[in-house]
Amino acid sequence: MLNTAIHDSTNGEHEDRVFGQRLYNLMEMHIDADNNQRLQEEERQTHVHIVFSLSEAGSLKVALSKVGKREESRVGLSRV
Repeated sequence: MLNTAIHDSTNGEHEDRVFGQRLYNLMEMHIDADNNQRLQEEERQTHVHIVFSLSEAGSLKVALSKVGKREESRVGLSRV
């Protein structure tokens, strides 16, 4: 979709270029908003917990949620 928007914004009829540019701008705004949200979440995270299986990761996430510490904790999976 992004490639089509880029192509249409640079080639084709006037209406296609305008629509392509609007679509590209909308997608760019959405991507920026998503990146900003991810950065804000990472800034709130003050702890990193490393586990060795998906089962452990899930269990730890549930336990952290129950004690209200999920938003400030990141659970990472080690592939050793």
